[in-house]
This record gives sequence, structure tokens and C-alpha cells, in this order.
Amino acid sequence: MCEQEAESIAHSLLLCNSARQVWNKWEGCPVNLDDNCWDFSEAAMRILNAGTARDLELFIVVAWSIWYNRNQKCFEDKFHSPNQVWHHAKRMISEHKEAAALLNGRHALEGSRWMAPPLDFHKINVDGASSDDGRRSSIGVVIRNCKGEAVAALSKVLPGQYTSLETEFIALQEGVLLARELKLPHVIIESDSLIAIQSLQALNIEGGVGHLCQGILNLMDSFKSWNFKHLKRDYNKVAHDLAQYARQNGMSQVWKGVSPPMVQHLITLDCVAASHM
Repeated sequence: MCEQEAESIAHSLLLCNSARQVWNKWEGCPVNLDDNCWDFSEAAMRILNAGTARDLELFIVVAWSIWYNRNQKCFEDKFHSPNQVWHHAKRMISEHKEAAALLNGRHALEGSRWMAPPLDFHKINVDGASSDDGRRSSIGVVIRNCKGEAVAALSKVLPGQYTSLETEFIALQEGVLLARELKLPHVIIESDSLIAIQSLQALNIEGGVGHLCQGILNLMDSFKSWNFKHLKRDYNKVAHDLAQYARQNGMSQVWKGVSPPMVQHLITLDCVAASHM
């Protein structure tokens, strides 16, 4: 693609300047990918020997993303920056894990839907929106009382582009911060990200998003009682639409004491559905 050397798998995926710029994004790479003596399979074996299965997974998915970007350039005259290629790979891994977790936990999700919280509790629903098209990620948060009424909400554009899992954790953090600002004593926090909820329930602070998980858990000391729950995506429409609203309009808004007008109909539908359960 760069027309500087003969085309080969090693050159296309490892040694080409455009590929090197992508690999340079990998700060914790267990081997030196600048070694010109390796072919692709040898590089994979060295990564497995020196690192972990997760390192090998990342290596293979990033390589595929580089190959996909090369084909886009060759056949459709489309080309993404190294940063976009890297985030595309990270997003694919996050979404695959999310889908696997949803599949494994499907039996626990049957019949799950939005329900109003008990008396004296408030429910925080959050969602994130992220993609690999270069646009900034965004989040949506809605906090409702035991009657299903919105007491606060936000629709926020984030300062950069994040993976889908990172965006979900940031949405959870912003929801908790908003509830703490309102001095709510008892909260239930819901997200449609099963991985994020399971990590918080298990107090898992390892991995690439461990610092975000730890930050959220630290904030929970502000409440008398709290609980994290998973909710099917179909029943998280209010938070979803607030995240999409920020993404589409490129602006952030906060509502306190009133319902966001663009999702009021969804809040009403949730209240009606909950009252018939």
C-alpha cells in the first residue's frame, strides 16, 4: 500500500510505516514489533510466550484492523488514521466480550425490564455511545424516584473517543456523581453493559478499565445503600436516547427537577409499563 517495498504479510501488517504507527499505540506490548526479522506467525508466537492470551488476542484483532484499513484504501479509497484503526480494534474486542457475556447470561435476563425503585430509593439509568468514526463518545444519565418521575438527567459529550466499555464505565461514574450531588441516600444503578455491572458487583479492579471501576466503587461510600443491576438494552431507552442526543447535537446538558423534553414520552411509557406489573 505504501509502494516502498514488496508486498508481503509481514510488511503489510507489521513493517509498513502506516502499520508501525498503529502498533506504536500499544504501550504494554510484551515484545518489540520493530524487529524486521520476524514474520507474522513468529511475532504471534513471541507475543504468546512473552505475554498473555489477552495480548495475543489484541495482536490478532489489531492486525485484522490494519488489514481491513489497507483493503478500504486499496478498493474503496477510504483510509483511517492510526488512532482510528487502533480504537476500531479495541472497540471490536469490547463488543465481542459484551456479546459473549450477554449470551452467557441470557437466562438471567429473561423477563428483565425497567421497574420503578422502592420507596425512598432512586434509580440511576446510564448508557454510553461510541464508535470508530472519529466522533467523540457521549453518555446519557437519568435518575428517577419511586414514582418513575425524573428528578435529574444529563446528556453529555465526552472530551474524546473511547471504547464502548470505557464509555459505559464513564456513564456509570457520571450517574453516581450526579446522584451524590443531589445527596440521594439510597440508589440503584442500572446499565445495559453486563461486563461493567459484573465487574462492579465482583469488585473487580483489574484490567484496562480497573481504574474506572475503582473510582466508581470509591464514590459509593457517599450513599447509605446502593446496588448495581443489569438491564436489557431494550428497557434502557431513556438513557440510550440521551446519549444519542448528545452525540447528534455535539452539546452537553443537565436537567434537575424536570424531565428532558426529548425523552419525556419514554419516561411516561416506562411508568405505565411499571404500573401494570
